[in-house]
Amino acid sequence: MGELRINPVTGRTVVVAPHRARRPGGSGASDPGSRPVERDPACPFCPGNEGELPEILWEAPTTGSPGWRHRAVPNRYPAFSSPGKGGEGGSPARGKQEVLVEAPGHGRDPSRMDGEELLGLVQAYQLRYRSMMENPEVRRVFLFRNHGRDAGASLPHPHAQLVGVAFLPPELARRERALEDRIRSGGGCPLCGISREEPEWGRRNVCSTEKFHLLVPWAAEAPYELWVVPRQHRSSFGDAGASDLEDLAFLLGRSLRLYRTALGSLPYNLMLHSGGRRGDDGGGHWWLQLRPRVGHPAGFEMASGVFINAGAPEEHGEELQRAWREREPSANHGGKGDGKR
Repeated sequence: MGELRINPVTGRTVVVAPHRARRPGGSGASDPGSRPVERDPACPFCPGNEGELPEILWEAPTTGSPGWRHRAVPNRYPAFSSPGKGGEGGSPARGKQEVLVEAPGHGRDPSRMDGEELLGLVQAYQLRYRSMMENPEVRRVFLFRNHGRDAGASLPHPHAQLVGVAFLPPELARRERALEDRIRSGGGCPLCGISREEPEWGRRNVCSTEKFHLLVPWAAEAPYELWVVPRQHRSSFGDAGASDLEDLAFLLGRSLRLYRTALGSLPYNLMLHSGGRRGDDGGGHWWLQLRPRVGHPAGFEMASGVFINAGAPEEHGEELQRAWREREPSANHGGKGDGKR
């Protein structure tokens, strides 16, 4: 029988139904990074095809060829108009959008990057996040990456996207009001108390470092979903310090490599959840969400807004713990964490 769970952070309702489970590795989903190539002559993000780009907003330079490690370019097909511009008909959807090309190599996705590359990548994430938040009309910035066609990626070249919106999305507003009510009633931040309050914590905690917990959430919306949760309460990803980014790069690389090697060719979405600038931050706690695309939302999910997770988060947590220990036996980040707490 399925079990009804409510996520204390998002407020979403999830039905945990492990009897419906199928092994994700057998889903047959394509992995665009499974056969990495250095360059695709038809890809606009590959070096030498700069003429296909609207413009280059920013680059992280390097001394080697092709002269850059990461670059930001405008989204060629934006859903939002630039802040300050009007619209026709209804209220204009104002915002900013850009694409962060994560590496020059066409198949160099983050699961294949070394430590230096990953640190540079999360630093680029933060730099572009901060740049977008500097616009006074932008209230929230959403950073995400879609890996695989089934996850929404239109191009296989590794890239992330940033969208800065000039309004507070209704679901986020609801979540922030619920957090304010919880804190006002003495409940405190659910992410700060996650290791103390969530049942079966030890079975779902894949790894902990000095700065973060890597865990399968209690009310995971999909099999093998992972959260990277900072131990320190900060609302904005923009306020993360240098040592936080080092730990984040470590966990991000290991998590994505774990997905690739332990679960097979799975598409996934990576999503950053972060507050806004001070005074308009919702008082929340930023975190990173990794959600494999196992199956597709069907009529019930779309009609009800209730997710069905065809698996048990505790069992998936233990499975990922074992895979982590097998593949990362010395995963203690140079002594910064014990790799499993």
